[in-house]
Amino acid sequence: MEKQHIHFLAFAITFIFFIFAVGDVAALFAQETASEEFTLEEITVTAQKREENQQKVPVAMEVISGEELAALGKDNVDEILKNIANVFINTADDGMRITLRGITDDSMSQDNQHVADSAVALNVDGSFNNMSNAGQNLFDVERVEVLFGPQSTMYGSNSPGGVVNVITAAPKTDRYSAEATVEAGSYSLLNLQAVFNAPVIQEKVALRLAASRSSQDAYVEGDSASESTSARLKALWEVYDKLTFSVTGSWSKRGGGGMMGGSVKPFADQDGYYPDGGKVNDPWTPAPAQEETMMGPGPSNENDQITNGISANIDWETFLGTISAVPSYSKSSSEGSGTMMGRAMNMEDNNDQKGAELRMVNSKDFELFEWIFGGTYYKSEQSRYTDYVDPSNTDTGRDTVTKKSALYANISYPLWFHDRLSLTVGYRQSWDKNYSVEFGTPMSGTTGNPEESSKPDIKYGFEYDAADNLMFYGSFSSSYRVPNAMAPGGSEPEELDSYTAGMKSRWFGNKLQVNVSGYFYDYANKLCSGWKESPTITEEALGGDYMGIGTDREGNPSATYGADGQYPTRNSDGSIYEFTIHDDRAQGMGAFQSLGLDLQTSWIITSKDKLNFSISYLDAEWIDLAFHYTWYMYWPDENYKGVTPVNSPKWSMTAGYERSIPLGSVGTLTPRIDMQHKTSYTMLWNPGDADEYGYSYQEPYYLWDASASFNPASGKWSLNAYVKNITNYAVKKSYMGRTGSEELRLGDPRTYGASFSIKF
Repeated sequence: MEKQHIHFLAFAITFIFFIFAVGDVAALFAQETASEEFTLEEITVTAQKREENQQKVPVAMEVISGEELAALGKDNVDEILKNIANVFINTADDGMRITLRGITDDSMSQDNQHVADSAVALNVDGSFNNMSNAGQNLFDVERVEVLFGPQSTMYGSNSPGGVVNVITAAPKTDRYSAEATVEAGSYSLLNLQAVFNAPVIQEKVALRLAASRSSQDAYVEGDSASESTSARLKALWEVYDKLTFSVTGSWSKRGGGGMMGGSVKPFADQDGYYPDGGKVNDPWTPAPAQEETMMGPGPSNENDQITNGISANIDWETFLGTISAVPSYSKSSSEGSGTMMGRAMNMEDNNDQKGAELRMVNSKDFELFEWIFGGTYYKSEQSRYTDYVDPSNTDTGRDTVTKKSALYANISYPLWFHDRLSLTVGYRQSWDKNYSVEFGTPMSGTTGNPEESSKPDIKYGFEYDAADNLMFYGSFSSSYRVPNAMAPGGSEPEELDSYTAGMKSRWFGNKLQVNVSGYFYDYANKLCSGWKESPTITEEALGGDYMGIGTDREGNPSATYGADGQYPTRNSDGSIYEFTIHDDRAQGMGAFQSLGLDLQTSWIITSKDKLNFSISYLDAEWIDLAFHYTWYMYWPDENYKGVTPVNSPKWSMTAGYERSIPLGSVGTLTPRIDMQHKTSYTMLWNPGDADEYGYSYQEPYYLWDASASFNPASGKWSLNAYVKNITNYAVKKSYMGRTGSEELRLGDPRTYGASFSIKF
């Protein structure tokens, strides 16, 4: 990887030389042709917490419009992002985890609870959301912005991989409007949505109410169907032309397992065989005795999750700049019952999140340079309790607390000797704390490795506007992340150094958009999780410190546990027989480096034809890695240098083509086809012995989707139809590798549906 680092620096130097050499020559190709009637639209984004043209933001990013999401039947982050080349979504018990450019969080606790910050931040209307149902049931969305690479100086330590910003539709103060959508499809899908916008006081106060009700049968036989009901009310008050106030209240209820529930019978390749010799004809075959597995909901599980939230956004334009305040609060709770390893239990999960941001952005009339500074606060409290029906089983639970506060500033200054060249400096000082308290385990009643740190994040960058439609940019960014509560003791914060160079351009009369970015990541102290079979051990070999006394929920002493969480057999004198712990969970820490290149294009070929294409190359490898068993076990030293990190396919590619077919005065029919391709990757770190059948390995694959939309000339209604995953390919989404209770989860099978929308 050292040679690759040198290659990247050589590329960056050549790149910088090139942007000054081209000068105004590029303008000959990038100039607009006003006489042309079809061009790419200009997209306004708020990626840097100010309104800007997407093509003028010196950050690698992609934007998906709300109209596209509605037409293709996309209502969750997994569906929304799957046509972006360098994105991977992992679905597990604790919700979705987003991977951008191979940067992800694969940490886990013994009860599969998410105990660490996300590596890619998901923000909804400016508020960070780390809940398990984040990214689900998204409706009435204006756009989704995906920012690649560390965004820590702007967004904090939960964004070393990047940021996904979801912006829901805002109330309109100038008109009444309403929209209703009915969608039906395979697996008994029924999705109802309604939106009503009302200007209570014309040009002053408006309300926007959006509601959704969705249900669908499970893809895995025996799992419960999914149901969700959501409502969102947004109020906007334009006090006067320089002061606006908006507040959003939301409520949702999700029940059942459905699309995210149910593990399948593990397999290596879709066209291969199961370990028992059976042919893999239907990959969505439920795992045998699923209700007996250690991880994942069983068929008897019943679990409703209710989430409430409120947030506000206050914008006040002063002569100094625009002051914005963004407070938020959300609470999620669920209670359910089910079985785990044959034991009946009741479960309770709670998650409270509080956040606030106060910032000031330079006035639009201030043209000398651009600046922004502000402060943020965030606190999350998660709890998970398991009460077993049989009193002989010890109840378990964990409380996890995350606190964050920060001050940040970002300045972009145009140089006096070249009015098209600007330099940027960003700085963020953060104070983070992450700890957990648990009971009912060998570490019962203890705090799991409390981690507290205060470190700065910095950014240096440049932006060169070679022409109106041609921009070059480059940056160095650092990012750090506090280790999770289950990390090896004394773990240092994760630290990422990122070097990026890119180009944003439009050519041939604003018809062809070509955006390119290259990057080099140097990641130190990176955490990862794995499973490993341990050697046979004895109590004497562990110095007699292996056993622990658990406590119940009230803190009273309970039964004595072995390291595998079971009751080991004892000799008559009380000593333990020799025994083997299979596939114990372990936390690894080390360093990896990655070198990558992304290309995204959009081409308006004719007034009727549009082509989107993106391709990403990623070369990532661990250069140092050491593992520690969570329950006092030992993982022998091995050399993992050169091993590829999880969720890091070398090549990713997406393509989409649509054609508008005019039907005279009747309307327009627009068919579309989309393709996604990824080369092979692994989902869970594993040196090999706990995954001898290759369950964690995802072979190279292609996915194909097709859709068609009809819009009448009146524009009052629309009809959309789609088929997703045409070839019915089973993409692996997550794998938990404990022998005897392997859990493999898949993406959606082939589905089809149609929706009808009417506007008033």
